[in-house]
Amino acid sequence: MTNAKLIDIQPLNTTEFDRHTDDELTLQSPASILVTDCRDDKALKLSVDLAVDSALSIMRNAHIAECVVLDPQGKLAGMISLTDLQSAKVLSTANRLGLHRSDLTLKDVMYPKAKLQSINLFALSRANVNDLLNNMQRLGAPYVIVINAHENEICGYVSAREASKRLNHPVHINAYASGLKEVLETVDHPH
Repeated sequence: MTNAKLIDIQPLNTTEFDRHTDDELTLQSPASILVTDCRDDKALKLSVDLAVDSALSIMRNAHIAECVVLDPQGKLAGMISLTDLQSAKVLSTANRLGLHRSDLTLKDVMYPKAKLQSINLFALSRANVNDLLNNMQRLGAPYVIVINAHENEICGYVSAREASKRLNHPVHINAYASGLKEVLETVDHPH
């Protein structure tokens, strides 16, 4: 992935895609092909208060790898992936919080809204897969939320992990800690 143009990806708090289905995905494909639409009532959305094990079961049964997490008011709170729910991150978080795994909720382990980036539909429509993924890598963004700024709504999201799987090409996202507290939370250490 080289020679990518810079596109306007912004922090989520500052800010009709064409969904292609059967086309072979390449780095030159329109970026909109990567969007998972979450406007549909059928789209899986989970509550921040849902227990981790319940979320794991729901996502497995629905064959969903990633989904949106909503707060009690139905607003975006973050993102969660099946991979995260099955990872050591869950037990590490339980240990850090002094809780049992069964006491954890999605709020404890999700990728929070405060860390999410966004892209508006217009910028997305002018980008290809290479542009979008290079910018996600540059920002350390495993997800990008797609916004319709004119209607002030979230349309969907792009997942770097899903893009990597569909491209059959590695997409390396290195999340950057925003402070010492985040660094210490990710390092396993005895209490």
